[in-house]
Amino acid sequence: MKTNLFPSALVLALIFAGVIPAVAGTVWTIPPEAPAYLINPSATGVDALEAFIETPPGVTFDNPGFTNLDLGWSAITVNPTYAVEYGPLSSSLTEDLDIIGSPLTVDMYAFTGCAGQFSATPPVSACPVGDLTDAYQVTFNDAGYVGWTPLIADDLALENTDPDAAPEPASMLLIGSGLIGLAVWRYQKR
Repeated sequence: MKTNLFPSALVLALIFAGVIPAVAGTVWTIPPEAPAYLINPSATGVDALEAFIETPPGVTFDNPGFTNLDLGWSAITVNPTYAVEYGPLSSSLTEDLDIIGSPLTVDMYAFTGCAGQFSATPPVSACPVGDLTDAYQVTFNDAGYVGWTPLIADDLALENTDPDAAPEPASMLLIGSGLIGLAVWRYQKR
């Protein structure tokens, strides 16, 4: 009895091309912290929030990294472990992270005055330390949020803010089509 490998090859190619997500992310909610704005207590709000996954290795942001955004806000994933939420000045934000895997620690940095950098495609750069309003590290376990600890401005220099060189969707489609062609050719050869 011959089996048709085409449907399986097609699904694998679409997953590989990113058309069908291979694994769905989990939303991790960070409740409001107290006191707010540890680095710049006189700030009236924030217009950009950067998140960096620290541990464990292999845990990544699901695109766009933040979910359940406040009105007028947008989010992007700059690289697999760096996501940004940005928009109009706000004194309280929804901090819901969309992450594939179970995170242990995520570094969060809040800024005032740099949201415009992220509206360009690709983003111009990470926010400068001079705009830093708040910095803290949140901890999760499998049940959810555990707590937070403050960070200092110097910690920002240690983060990976380089954009990830992701292949274009057309390139991924070409590779996926090639894999389908190989599967069909091998099937016909039998």
